[in-house]
Amino acid sequence: MWGVAGVKMGFVQVQNQT
Repeated sequence: MWGVAGVKMGFVQVQNQT
């Protein structure tokens, strides 16, 4: 991942896990 796209994808994954 890279830049905002990577951060956004990572954030979405964390939200889904919670």
